[in-house]
Amino acid sequence: MSRTMDVKTDETERFVKDDRLYGYYGGLLTEHQRDIYEKAFYQDLSLREIAQEEGVSKQAVHDLLRRCTATLEDCERKLGYMALTDRVNALTDELSDAAAGEHSIEALAGKTAAVAAEIRRLIN
Repeated sequence: MSRTMDVKTDETERFVKDDRLYGYYGGLLTEHQRDIYEKAFYQDLSLREIAQEEGVSKQAVHDLLRRCTATLEDCERKLGYMALTDRVNALTDELSDAAAGEHSIEALAGKTAAVAAEIRRLIN
């Protein structure tokens, strides 16, 4: 894979991660922070365009976006809801796969019990 492809993949992965973080924790940002974040990430406005609209410098917009991202990442680090959801989804997939592939009720019951125990461990 070329370096350009690596960069585009990294940018896409970063955008998806930032989008998910905003989905989980965006409500914890101030209204002003949400407004600027949404202009940058969802309306695809440039820093210059946002700065002109807000009457501030490009650097001020850049700094605010960095603080927003840091806040969202800090929320995930402290609360872990996104990671928890990912793990529960993975366990659900495992259980679905087991149900589709198991031919004995005992094996499926064992897998179900193991998944239930893991989910209990995660939420307690």
